This record gives sequence, structure tokens and C-alpha cells, in this order.
Amino acid sequence: MEVYAADICRLVKEAFPDFEQNASEYMRLSRFLAGLDQDLQIKCHERGVKTFKDAFQVATQAERARQAARLVQPVSSAVRDSSTAQTVNVISDTDTLFLKQAVVDLTNTVKDLSKDVSALKLQLHDQRSRSRQTPSPHRRSPTTYAMAWNAPYGHSPTRHSDARSPSPDGYRRSPSRRRDLCR
Repeated sequence: MEVYAADICRLVKEAFPDFEQNASEYMRLSRFLAGLDQDLQIKCHERGVKTFKDAFQVATQAERARQAARLVQPVSSAVRDSSTAQTVNVISDTDTLFLKQAVVDLTNTVKDLSKDVSALKLQLHDQRSRSRQTPSPHRRSPTTYAMAWNAPYGHSPTRHSDARSPSPDGYRRSPSRRRDLCR
């Protein structure tokens, strides 16, 4: 495409050396478009090109896209020779078998994980059911509440004495020892 465009520019300059810039631009554009195949001409007209430079860019992009599409398209069976066809079929059959096995393995793994998740959900449900049925050591029983109202300062000596933070040396301090420490 680049060589063709350069040749058009050179030939127009040689054929019309006395033309002004605008006329020379028009001649390059018209000669360039006339030399393109019909598909590229249509692309240029669809894009509404006005200058030689724009036409060159559109034609180059369309040609590159066409070449890329040729590389991606599968080769027809009539074009392939028998050795190439056998090689391609062997590779694709192996790949297909490998892919099928991988899908089966993945499906089995997902099923196993689903079973594990279901079992964990059931265990969690059972634990929650059991915790509702048996009182937690952190929950107070109704008798503890009754005792708390009768206890001095509204505290249950058995419940809250265990909750007090221990002294730094690990021993409970009596009120008299506390006074000794403050002196």
C-alpha cells in the first residue's frame, strides 16, 4: 500500500508539474482511489475521505484488517494436504479429550465442594440448635437474676466475683491488704 501510494504521488507530480496544490491533491486522490480494489474504494467512500492522506489511512487500515482476518480464518479442507489434515486432527482430538477430562474433573470437584458446604451448613445449623436448647455459661439463668437482686449492691457474688480482673500477682486481695498496699 505504501509503495502504491508513493508511486501515485510521484506519477501525478511528473504528469502534472504545473498544477496547483489543490488540483494536485485532487489528482492524487482520484488516481489513488481508481487503483484500489472495489472493497477498499467502498470503505473510502463510506468514510467520506476528502484528501489523499485520509484515503491512504483508510485503505491501509482496511487492508490490514483484511489480512488479519485471513490469518484468523481456518484453512478449508480442500486447501490442506493430507499430512497437515492428519496432524491437525490428531492435535485437536487430543486437546478435545484433555478438555473433556478436565471438565469432568472440575465438575466432580465442584460436586464435592458443594457436598462439603452442605455438610458445614448442617453442622452450623445443629450447633445453633443445640446452643438454643442448652444455656450458655455466659447467659444467666432465672435463678441467678433472682439471686442478684438479693445480693449486696445488686451483684451476684458467685457470678461477678469470677468476672473481676485478678490482681497483678494472681491473688485476691482482701480489703485490709488493699489498704496496706495504698500506704
